[in-house]
Amino acid sequence: MQTTVSVEKVNPKTTHYRCGRFDCKEPAVQLERGPRGTFPDCAKHVLVPHYPRQKKPFSTAELELNGKPIEPFPEESALVREACLMPYIVADHVICELVRYLDLQTTAGSALPGRLYAMREGLSESLAKRAEACYAANRRDRFGKLLRGRNGRDWIRTFMRHWLSAELIDTPFFQLIPDDFKRGLEPMRDSDYLAWFKLQSSRS
Repeated sequence: MQTTVSVEKVNPKTTHYRCGRFDCKEPAVQLERGPRGTFPDCAKHVLVPHYPRQKKPFSTAELELNGKPIEPFPEESALVREACLMPYIVADHVICELVRYLDLQTTAGSALPGRLYAMREGLSESLAKRAEACYAANRRDRFGKLLRGRNGRDWIRTFMRHWLSAELIDTPFFQLIPDDFKRGLEPMRDSDYLAWFKLQSSRS
């Protein structure tokens, strides 16, 4: 019986080969080389059936980190897989836009920007799940085509600014949100960013 396991020569100058079985140092029964680079078995293994080792399917349940099993990665949503957009990152960016605007518009020492920044994890999760649900329900409609298009990142920011304004409608932040932000536009211009950077440098 022949195997496909590569073996080493007993003597490089001759055609004598060792057994093709793993960790077997016995000489092969035949001296000639088998078809397609295979080698015959030795006298001890020639009558033993050989079954090739099958690869075990990979499972993250067997892996551990600091003594604890690693949780499997969550399955990618259709928004991430098809539109190549990361809704959690975009949502966090939109919230930080509003935080910078409130920091610039409110008086010094106001706690509103800090309170909104502390709420960003829950808000970003809510906005991301809403974006994924809307895309899953409207992937064939205009909404899905816009997010898969060339300006998909700008469009998802526009929708998330509108959704964030709706999330904050019953909070004291809503009265300070500009109308442009409620309609999905960016709240700050280049001059506003320069003023915000100057404000941060004066505080440090």
